[in-house]
Amino acid sequence: MSRKLDLTQGKIFTALIKLATPILATSLIQMAYTLTDMIWLGRVGSAAVAGAGTAGFFIWLGFGVILISKVGTEVMVAQTTGKKDINSAANYARNGLQFNFLSALIYGVVLLLNRNRLIDFFHLHDPLVEGMAFQYLTVVTCGLVFYFINPVLSGIFNGSGDSRT
Repeated sequence: MSRKLDLTQGKIFTALIKLATPILATSLIQMAYTLTDMIWLGRVGSAAVAGAGTAGFFIWLGFGVILISKVGTEVMVAQTTGKKDINSAANYARNGLQFNFLSALIYGVVLLLNRNRLIDFFHLHDPLVEGMAFQYLTVVTCGLVFYFINPVLSGIFNGSGDSRT
């Protein structure tokens, strides 16, 4: 059984539902992850939640960079897959992954080198919250490559018609 969905065959509504359902499920899982993170941090205390929220701003700012290459990669993979040009699709996929990997490294280094100034930008006036934000930003930045790569991988699968994977 092939996992790829050919939107040019059969009823368009059915094909779109089959394509969109896994994408919607992915979004729900990501929201559940954030909610679970906040629930666990809430058990540590409100300072931990405030610190994670402050540091999380800079992680979400990086998400804008991710979306540039995710959307571009997804569209180009979809177009070249539709033309049955698998070599070009693979090149676009590779370039998207390389761009995001490099972007994650550069953005991560910028965050790590400037984390004090970035957290101070918010003028929190609470040393505990500032310390938690600093720690959270440091830890999350260490996994930034995975955070940047995952949406592009998802876009590659979606663009090739395999939203289930």
